[in-house]
Amino acid sequence: MAQKRLGTRQISYKKDDPWRKLGLGADITSVGAAQDLIADALNSPVTTIPVLEHTTLDYDGPLLQTEAVEAFGPELDFFNDPSSANADQTQSTFVHPGILQSAIAVVAVGFHVFAEPLCFTTIGNSLSPVPSVGIFGPMSPDVFSNNATLAALGLVAGQSMVPANLSWGWPMQYAAWELIEAYTFEWVVRNRYDLLRESARYVAHFGSFSDKVGASSSQVPVIDFARRVNDRYRAKGTGGIFLPVDHVRMGLFGFEGAEEDTFRPSADYALAPVTYGGLSLQDHFRNQPFRMLGSPYCIPTGTPIGLKLTLSDVVHQQMLVALMSVAGSTPGAGTGVTPPQIQPDQNISVGFNVAGSGPEVSLDTTPVTAPSLTQTCRAGYKGGNLSLSMIIKGYEFTDELMQQICNDPQLKCNLLNQCGLQIAA
Repeated sequence: MAQKRLGTRQISYKKDDPWRKLGLGADITSVGAAQDLIADALNSPVTTIPVLEHTTLDYDGPLLQTEAVEAFGPELDFFNDPSSANADQTQSTFVHPGILQSAIAVVAVGFHVFAEPLCFTTIGNSLSPVPSVGIFGPMSPDVFSNNATLAALGLVAGQSMVPANLSWGWPMQYAAWELIEAYTFEWVVRNRYDLLRESARYVAHFGSFSDKVGASSSQVPVIDFARRVNDRYRAKGTGGIFLPVDHVRMGLFGFEGAEEDTFRPSADYALAPVTYGGLSLQDHFRNQPFRMLGSPYCIPTGTPIGLKLTLSDVVHQQMLVALMSVAGSTPGAGTGVTPPQIQPDQNISVGFNVAGSGPEVSLDTTPVTAPSLTQTCRAGYKGGNLSLSMIIKGYEFTDELMQQICNDPQLKCNLLNQCGLQIAA
């Protein structure tokens, strides 16, 4: 026993006390000890089982059309080919994509979908072309007609403006929903053995903000989100930028013999009402954080992970691509430019209403009437974050323990009977 130190209390213990041996420190020299250790670990609650491998893809907004088509194609292979997803950032525990560094016993898997929790839509205008140098911005009214001159709007020769919508958050939540409807969650081992094959809607987990009882409302400054969207669209080669509303139209007023739109400054649209919360999926899908396997499955070192999403519904995939693209909002809508100019119907041309319609009474002392025509299209801008994670939960086996299991048919049989552990060939 060690010499006592002044002011301390010496506690003696037996070094061979089995109660002090925890986890991998336990004795596995006997079949029974190894069997009990593995069985206890594999039968633990899923919340206590460690995450072994994961890959997370983060999207900080919509992609180019070509990027969206490539990212959400026939397969989403997070583990083996994350670069094809065209994510803004990829986080992965793999040293070599998709290859295990040690033998593992998989107990559960997870597919976590975290979409932007803040949702709103506001009106504004799309200014084209994108300013390449510092300029004084034009006014951005809530509405303007064909009677608004370039000078009245503060535009210069070569510039144009069309009404626009800025949608934040909900397009990413919508895209997330389309994603889990479009794909099948599939894990194939030993070339043809389906360890798991289910629709992604029954495996995916949406974050805590998806709870319908956790939603709330507030207001946010539109200009902050307009800047984020414009930075994103600039990076994607946009043909326009979004301008928040800073003026409101008052009506027509005669100026130098012609009736023109007249505006006044306004902060009515400086703040946007928002909802903090997301889609409510609990009543429709399983929405559990982790999907337990029917029985634990042991995979040797160096085995490629065949866990991926495979396309099963083209209709939902087309909507997913449109929502994740800066050039689309719905399949077929828009004019093929970025941002898309969306019409209510394919046979309604972009531009002002039919000439001669919509007479408006002016604000002059002696009122007159003049046709006030508005744009038939809206430029669509969107933003928000989308995060997708593929997760494996279970336990790592040391080379010695794996060798012991493989070399002992009785131990392998006992583990199969006691906790359902299957060993990959």
